[in-house]
Amino acid sequence: MSQVYLIIFVALWSLSVLYRSLSYVYIWQVKEYRADRMRSFLRTGPGKQFFFDKFRALKLGLLILGLAAIYYLDWYYLLPILVYFLELGFIIKKRRLQKPDFTSKALLILALMLIFLIPNSILILLASPSLNLKILYLIGLDLLLPVISLFSILIQWPLSYVLKARTFKRAAAKRAAFPDLKVIGITGSYGKSSTKEFLATILSAKFKVLKTPKNVNSEMGIANFLLKNLSTDYEVLVVEMGAYKKGEIKKSCQIAKPQIGILTAVSQQHLDLFGSIENTKQAKYELISALPDSGFAVFNGDNKYTFELALKTRTPHAIYSVKDKADIWATEIQTSFDKIRFKLNGKELSEHLEARVFGKHNVSNLLAAIEVALHLGLDIQEIKQGLSKIEPLEKTLKVFTGIKEIKVIDDSYSANPDGVIAALDYLESFEYKQKIVLMPSLIELGRESAEIHGNLGKELARVATKVIITTADHYKDLIAELKTEDAEKFTLITKAKDIIAALDPILHKSTVVLIESRIPKSVIKYLTLN
Repeated sequence: MSQVYLIIFVALWSLSVLYRSLSYVYIWQVKEYRADRMRSFLRTGPGKQFFFDKFRALKLGLLILGLAAIYYLDWYYLLPILVYFLELGFIIKKRRLQKPDFTSKALLILALMLIFLIPNSILILLASPSLNLKILYLIGLDLLLPVISLFSILIQWPLSYVLKARTFKRAAAKRAAFPDLKVIGITGSYGKSSTKEFLATILSAKFKVLKTPKNVNSEMGIANFLLKNLSTDYEVLVVEMGAYKKGEIKKSCQIAKPQIGILTAVSQQHLDLFGSIENTKQAKYELISALPDSGFAVFNGDNKYTFELALKTRTPHAIYSVKDKADIWATEIQTSFDKIRFKLNGKELSEHLEARVFGKHNVSNLLAAIEVALHLGLDIQEIKQGLSKIEPLEKTLKVFTGIKEIKVIDDSYSANPDGVIAALDYLESFEYKQKIVLMPSLIELGRESAEIHGNLGKELARVATKVIITTADHYKDLIAELKTEDAEKFTLITKAKDIIAALDPILHKSTVVLIESRIPKSVIKYLTLN
């Protein structure tokens, strides 16, 4: 009979371990296999919950119980069977399988984990003298999975480093084979993705344009993209460049060799990784430093840090603004649900323009794109033609009608302090009785997290009638300085089913819901009727 129980446990254990292994590779992949990003994630509530959920706690309890009293509890094996059965039932019910994109790197890491797990589990089964001891040791092996995933990443690192260096070299050589290619690099703490899309669309009125897709902005992502896509079919390449520490944008520039650089903004985004605003400024400025003497730099004059950087720049450059006169600036800004209108001003420039994008902050992103377009020789009619082809970006202040005829503003692409303020500014323009915000706390803000969340809390309370926060981190900071009546607008709800239960009775035709950053998919599905 003990053999039957062992077979049942091993089957349950194997499924659980496979699920956990896929999940760990998935989260490492999301964090780009970076120790700094993983460390920052582990400081958050979701990070702690991911690596030590209730079933991990139960398994640890089983391990401690077994070590303390296994020789006195003949029926011990029944408890692990029950816990693993409940865990798999929970996974199936919640459909919580998280698996990585099966890239060569992800497959290698998963294979290394299995190479460690399979022989050791077989050894345990063969060498352990009793059913209870076999199960006890397998539980211990399961609990070591986070460490096993870390060691698998460390083991493959030398090979990954060599392959990465080879990829960089090949990509740089391919880029060098196109000396006449016009390359524009775009970086900034926020606004770079929108600016990239706007610029590529406007330039398409005159040039054949290639742009990096979606959120491909790391040096490795850029290198792989150029190797796969760069060809003689294109005249202009628009490259978004991201970074989490100094040196990464420099590497991207060594590959792409931009002649034009746009610096959209510097803010507290990813401050936990950069360490300080000064480090962030230096990292972003690597793009401008990499430009040739004949290059051209474009700066946001409304961001104090980028303006400071513009003042020290000797490379030919221009400044754009929505607040003050600059090389080009915007006035008479008007926003509506479906477009923005503004007057473009500059040397020998005075034109009324419009584009089908949302939010006043996007005027700034459009100005950056227009400045580069003017530099590359587009006339105002070609710019207008390009503006007419701009489409609203996915998950960036995209508005649609949802359940019970409510309006939903999907701004879930990413979140940073300035982006949240911009989204609230857009939400404020809706003349609806009920304005609800759904969002998690912000991450990777370092020592300034408490202050930043305190300021966000004030803005959320000013604009929204109800705010549902989906993660516990910094929830107290959001409401710490609010008056009682404002604090009562806030609710902390971390489970998807509870969020839906709280929303369903209060939604009506005069409701607009802002989705800011990542919230549970089932909540989005409920709101959007998908």
